Amino acid sequence: MGNNKTIFVLIIIVLALSAFVLGRFTSNNSSQNSSSIKPQSSENIIPLSSPTNLMSLAAPGNCTEDDYQYIDFSKKELTSKQNVIDFLKNNCLVPISTLLTDVNADFKEDLIISVSGIGCASCHPQDLYVFINDKPIFITHGEDFILDENDDNSSFITIRPLRWKGEALCCPTEGIRTIWKYPGNPEDIYFFAEDERVVNYNQLKEGG
Repeated sequence: MGNNKTIFVLIIIVLALSAFVLGRFTSNNSSQNSSSIKPQSSENIIPLSSPTNLMSLAAPGNCTEDDYQYIDFSKKELTSKQNVIDFLKNNCLVPISTLLTDVNADFKEDLIISVSGIGCASCHPQDLYVFINDKPIFITHGEDFILDENDDNSSFITIRPLRWKGEALCCPTEGIRTIWKYPGNPEDIYFFAEDERVVNYNQLKEGG
């Protein structure tokens, strides 16, 4: 009887130790996996000199001055920005949306602009540029961008649509809201996606 009781106690101890060791291993493995997940992918960080920094919609030489006869740059806050207008014309791009706001904390207005290719019909595919001192500093790609300022003078906000199966291109219900943050060093000529979340796209598009 005594031997049986001793064996039973030993089994309980072995099971308890096994559970403890397994728990520690699982916890460590989970911790390692969590720490290896980066909050931002490298795709969200696009230095100006990066080989991925390509103008997806630009088509230099594929347009003429006549193609711009009906494009009213004054409606896009570009009247005084001849360098930007020349850049767009040289790359056969047309402005879609613009935003003037300080994005690099120098207390001067910078230009955020979404563009599409000249002659586009729906113009859903778009490129996004940041112009600082009328020079293109950053580009990313997407579609139907909504632009908004942030209140910290070192970032800006974009909203791009989420495309759910069955939804018309004109009327997405949800979108991805991204805060593009300037890193703070004038030598770092890129922005990074600091925060992304799902939002009501149509409400924002209508100014709600």
